[in-house]
This record gives sequence, structure tokens and C-alpha cells, in this order.
Amino acid sequence: MKDTHPEMRRQDMPPWHTRRPRLLTAMNETQARLIVLQAGRGFGKSMLIYDWMGNQKAERDLVWVPLDATITSPQLFWDLVLTVADFADTDTDTAAGTDTDAGTDTPAAEERQPGWQRAYGHLRRSTRPITVVIDGGERLALAGVGEEVARILRLVPDLRLVVASRNPGIVETLDPDHYLDAAVITEEALAFTLDDVRAAAAARRLSLTDERVHSLFDETAGWPHAVGLVLREIEAGGTARATGIRVQNSLRSALRAASGTQPRHVFMTVAALGRGDEARALAVGVPAEQWKSATASLEQAGFGWWSSTENGHFRVVPIVQRAARAELEATHPGDLKAIDGRMSRHLSDSKDHAGAFLAALDAEEWDLAERILIRNYALIVAAFMEGQPVMPRRRFSARKNLFLAVFAGVEQYSHGRHFAAARYFATVIALAEAQRFTDHGRTSAERVLAQGFLLIGARLSGLYAVVPRALDRFLALLARADDPHHDLSFLEEIIGVQTATTALYLGDTQAARSLLAGSVRWKDDGEINSTTFHWLSLRALVEVADGDHAAARATLRHLWSVPAPERLLNSFYAVPAHTAEAILAIERGDLDAAGVELDATRAHWATMEHWPITLAVRVRLTWKQHGAAAALGLLDDDMRQKKHRPNISPFLTATLTALRMDLLLADLRNAEAEALAQAEQGSRYAPLAAAILRVHLVQGRSAEALSGARKLHHGGDVGHSDAIGVLLLAASASLRLGEESTASDYFQAALRISRRTAQIDPFAFMVRDDFLRLSAAEADEEANAAWLSTVAETVASQPAYVTLEHPRVGLTRRERIVLSHLAGDRTLAEIAAELNVSVNTVRNQTASIYRKLGVTRREDAVPAARRARML
Repeated sequence: MKDTHPEMRRQDMPPWHTRRPRLLTAMNETQARLIVLQAGRGFGKSMLIYDWMGNQKAERDLVWVPLDATITSPQLFWDLVLTVADFADTDTDTAAGTDTDAGTDTPAAEERQPGWQRAYGHLRRSTRPITVVIDGGERLALAGVGEEVARILRLVPDLRLVVASRNPGIVETLDPDHYLDAAVITEEALAFTLDDVRAAAAARRLSLTDERVHSLFDETAGWPHAVGLVLREIEAGGTARATGIRVQNSLRSALRAASGTQPRHVFMTVAALGRGDEARALAVGVPAEQWKSATASLEQAGFGWWSSTENGHFRVVPIVQRAARAELEATHPGDLKAIDGRMSRHLSDSKDHAGAFLAALDAEEWDLAERILIRNYALIVAAFMEGQPVMPRRRFSARKNLFLAVFAGVEQYSHGRHFAAARYFATVIALAEAQRFTDHGRTSAERVLAQGFLLIGARLSGLYAVVPRALDRFLALLARADDPHHDLSFLEEIIGVQTATTALYLGDTQAARSLLAGSVRWKDDGEINSTTFHWLSLRALVEVADGDHAAARATLRHLWSVPAPERLLNSFYAVPAHTAEAILAIERGDLDAAGVELDATRAHWATMEHWPITLAVRVRLTWKQHGAAAALGLLDDDMRQKKHRPNISPFLTATLTALRMDLLLADLRNAEAEALAQAEQGSRYAPLAAAILRVHLVQGRSAEALSGARKLHHGGDVGHSDAIGVLLLAASASLRLGEESTASDYFQAALRISRRTAQIDPFAFMVRDDFLRLSAAEADEEANAAWLSTVAETVASQPAYVTLEHPRVGLTRRERIVLSHLAGDRTLAEIAAELNVSVNTVRNQTASIYRKLGVTRREDAVPAARRARML
């Protein structure tokens, strides 16, 4: 049997349909004998199958059966199958129509058999495995055809069937008893991913920015047909705005053409639905008959499809829905607002509060939007953060645009599009400030809500100059809010968590703890909600950042012991808890456990707001596991990934700069550390100020380091972890100035804070010789003596991360010259020629250098020499 599928010219294959290797791989790897591609028009089912067929191995015969509207009966279907498969006998007797015994498999006998029996007879006699591909599989719903196809599939073991169909029930039609293993590829899998959109643009040799790719993906919902439509417009040379207008006009014309005699109801259906069912259509005023007619027209035109995973729901692509809304706005604006108002009430009754809020905004029913928002704020935010709603791209009055900008910003931020989020939140700030002046000092619930949004928006936008004033004003407004119905009770908890986050990013851990202590009233009444889960998770991180590790451990035990849904345990709300767990694991020396906790945060790296804190922990873990050079590489790589982030707080920026400075010192890149310290001189942030003092100490400026450490310690604005580090720094500087008694006092003071807060790690980063010398002295208190034993044991189990004095290795003058050449790229022969000696002489001198440095190869000799300050 030969490959008889109709010729399809490769130049007619749109490249954005065929270049989806992930789906080709899935089809190749499945062992199922029934493969179904099940989606509406425009998903590239036929093109994907064609590409798959072109890559199949030669041991199977392929039969392509394209079905269309001309196939109106089972007989026509089987005649087509037999024709395209070239089953007709070429024997001369057959051609003459010779009749033989009806009981034998002769051509004349076959002519009297039902179509499926004739096909079965030929398939059974085949000596090679066969794959039959049926395109337009919805035609298998013809009376009895599906059952006949399934019967052949069960009777012929070497037969595989691939069906492309717009009918979501095609699997049940073919295999109602689930006799066969079926691999079903639905529109969710056939829809383009972001990578597919990039590949589609590349196939057309179009260079699109990441922001444009994201925008195209969002507005088309990954619908391949719409992606191709937009890309063709871009290829034609239009600007982004002009392209959008042309595409929308094209879709509006196509919708009018598909509407038949009832265009208004079709447009009303499309404008209202996006995704919906008959109940939703009835709720917005579309009668049942018009609903059925409209969806049939839309499906036939390829503008919508019945979802295979949501029984009874009809889906319309957002770009098509916007075109329908634009048409209604131009022709029947009253219809559009009435639809949105009815939709809002219907969705509210259905508990879809996010959808109801957006529909109320579209209807410009502002009081309804505010009422829905205030009463269901937490649920609406959760829906937006999970990326479910799609924000309408519309303009509203300045006063009400506040709500749209807030949630558009939240949605953009949840997808990691930080610059887009920052623009929306900047709008929030401007609108909230404008509202402050128009309210004439009135402190309504709405005003407090606006101020709370301003506070969150300012932080998420990175506008930290606004944050302290916004925080003070919000707390003042909340205290005197005119709120007789207690509509703002939920806001105290949410804003309490958010303002504590703000305080943490500003380095004020005491304020963060205070805000958290009063923001959530804990109730042990079953499963916790997202606000309470986030509160506990953040509280653990704040306690760790404040140096109170004992309190953090208690909070984490509580957090993991209460029942919480899986979605919370895997959400971004859990990231602070995992980060805190990692810090505590590093503290106790369990680096593997720390790695596991940090791995749990990786899924949220792109959208994680407090990524600088998590990054600092990951870098410190890498420092301990693989050394300072590897940690520096990680820090630089991840900072490059975040180069398009909104501004992070000055405190977190200073913390990462301090970490970089410490790593440069540990990697013996003292000149770079010195240059960085000079650039940051005068910083008011304790972590960075302490790192600058460590540079002074390493560079031999002990008196300057001690003086700065004293000022920093007595300034009072230093967290527990930084306080221990500053005291240990002062102890090392005092030792170098010959003030052993003073050094011991500083060491003992650090030990007392360490014992109270259960922190050991700062001692591991002290100059090791200094630690050994000071820990050998008698502790000033009995409790300190017992704790010192624990600290010493932990420090002894770890390598020295910082050293000030390096051993001098006795190299001869000639060996030092050879070593300097080894640090370059020259071969031994080139070095010998430069020094005018033999290669053997250079080889002997190199071996001597390796022996003195304690290494065995060139790759290790150069770093060892740098550590010994010989290069």
C-alpha cells in the first residue's frame, strides 16, 4: 500500500502552524492507537498533522482522508476512503466486472458489501502497518460512521487512527466504551505558547520585542489564526497602532459577514461572552434561539469554539471580542452598556467577583464597581494575581480609572511584566493624589481605599521616595475613616501585610514586626485564607531579618502545622517562608536543606517581589558551597536577569552592594572592593557601611575601621545580624591596634546578642585567626561560656570565608617570572623562547612552582598564586 494522501504544496503551509516541535514530539511519543486533535477552526490541526506525516518513518503506510461538506452520507464517506487509499483492484477481470462466487473475496462480491466491510477486508490483507488520518472528523457524526470506524480500529491490530475534529465529543463517538487508549490534544495544547509566538515571528523574519510578543500572545489568547493575522499585518509594514486598527477592522468586517440576518445578536453574543454558556447569554438579553444561531455562525467562521474541557461553554478569542465591542460601541452603544451591567450582576450572583468588577467598570456603573470591590477585595486580588481576568483596554473618567489602573497593575506584576506594572501604578499615585484634593479633606471609605492603593502601588512601582509619606498618611486616614458599615475591616489586614512588606524593604524590621503584630486577628477555625497565610509567611521572614531566629522557628512551625490548600502552599505567598527556612538552615549548617527551600521559590523568580532578599540568601549559600568566585558569578548573572526590573528599595540595593563587596574581598579582588567602597562612601545603610569598614580593615586601615564601627554600633539603627557583624569587626580592628582587652569586650558583646537571638553565622565570616584567639579567652558570663562552645563547634565545621594574612611562598626570581607568564595564555614553548631557555628548563621550573603552591596543574596554580598575593 502506498502513501496516497493528497499533495499539499509546502509553500502553502503557513510556517506558524507547522513549527511546533513540542506537539510533534508528543504525537511521536504516544503509543495510543487513536490520536485526536480536538479544537475549533484556526488552531492549525491540518497543518500540524501534515507536518507530522512528513516526518513519519517509512515502515507505516499513510492514508490521508480529507472530509468536507460534500460528504453527506456513510456511503460517500467509505467511497472516499477507498478512493484515496487506492484500494481498487487493478486485475483485468476486475476491470471487466467479472462476477465470481459471492462467498469469496472477489471484486464483484465486495461491490455488494457495506463500505466499512470492504475497507476492513483490504486493511486486514495488508502486510504493512497503516495509519489512517481523517481531517474534518466532525463528519464522523454521520449516522453510524463513527461506530463503523471504531469497529475497524478494534479489529485491525496494526491500524492507527489520527482524527482532526471541531467536535468536542469525537472520542465518545469513536470509542463510547473506552475500549482504546486515546491521546487527545485539545485547544489548550494546540494554542500557541509565548515561544511559539516568537517562533512564528521569526519564521516571517520579524523582530519583535519581548513586550510586543507578550502583548500579541495576550490579545490573541494564543489562537494561531489570530497570531497569523496580526503577523501578516506587521509584515505588511504597519506601525503597532495602525496594525491593531487594521486587524480590528478586518475582524469587524468578517464578523458582519458571518452574522447573516441577525448581526446585532451575534455582536451582542460575542461582546458579552468571551467564554460562556446559554445562561450567560440569556442573562445579558440574548434569546436562546439567537444564542444558538450566533454560536453556530461564529464556529463556522472560526471565531469561536466549544471548549473541550468546559462542558457547555463557548469560547471567543479576546481579539475577536474586542472587535465586536468596538462595532457595538460604534453602532449600538446603549446595547453595550446594558450588556455589561447585566453581565456584572449575573457574574456577581455566580460568585465571579473579579469578572463582575470588570463588567461594572465596562458598564461605567461606578457605584456598583466600588461596592463589588470593597466587599470582595481579597477574592478579586487573588483572581488577578492568578492571571485569570483579562483587563479591558478602555478609558474611564479620571476618578474611576483608579480602580482599573490598580488591577491592571496587579495583573501585569503577577505576570512578571514589571515595567508595565510600574506605569499603571504611577497612574494610581497620580489619581489618588488628585482625589485627595477634590475630596476637600473628607475621609470616606473610598478615600482610604485610594490611599491604600497608592501605598501598594508606590512600593511595587519602586517609587520609594513616595512610600514613607504614603504610609504615614494611610495610617492617619485609617484611624479616622468614616466607615459606619465596616467596609474597610478587610483592608486593615491586607494593608497591614503590605505595609509590613514595605517596612521590611526599607530595612525597618522593628516597624515591620509592629505592623504585623496588629494587622491580623488569628483564628484557629479551620483552613486559613490567603491573607492569613501570607501574614504568617512574611512574619517568619521579618523575624529572621530582625535576627530573632527563635521567634521565626516558632512562626514557621505554626505556619506548616495549620491546614492550608495546595494552591497556597505552592503560591508566591509561601516564598517568604521558604526564604526564612533557607536562612535558618544555613545558620545550623544544613546546606542541603537550604538548597531545597530555595528551589521551592524558583517557580516565582520572574514575578517575585522580594527577589533581592532571596537572591542574597542564594548567593550566601553558594559562597559556602562553592566559594566566593562562584557566588560572585551567581550574583552578577541574576542581577543581569533583573536589569529590566522596577527600582528596588535603597536598603535592598545597599544590601546587595555590601554582599558584592564582601565577595570581592573573599576572592582577593581587593582593588575592586576598594573602588566600590570609595564609590559608596558615606552610605547611611548599616549593611553597606559595615562592608566599607571591612575594606578598611583588609587594607590595613585598622584605626579607621575601629572608629567607624564604634559610630555605627552606637548609632542605634542597626539590626541584630548587622550589630553582631559590626562588633566582630571592631574586635578584629582592636586586635590589630594592640588593644586586646577592648577586642575581648567587643567579642563578648557580640556573643551576648548571638546567644539571645540564636545567631552563629556572623562568627563564621570573622577572620578565623581572630576568632580563635578571642574565643580561647574565658567568657565573661557562664551562659556565654556554654554558648561559645556551640559557636566554636559550628565555626570549626566550616571553611574560613575571610582571611587577612596570606602565607608567603618562597619562589626564586626566575620562578616568579615564569609564574607571571603562566598567568597569561602563553604555552611553555613560547615562555621558553621569551626567556631564551629550553622548554625542559621551563617545565622543571613550572613543576617546582606547582609543588610550592600545593597544586598539580596550571589551572589551579594561577588562582592559588592570586590567593597568596603573588600575582
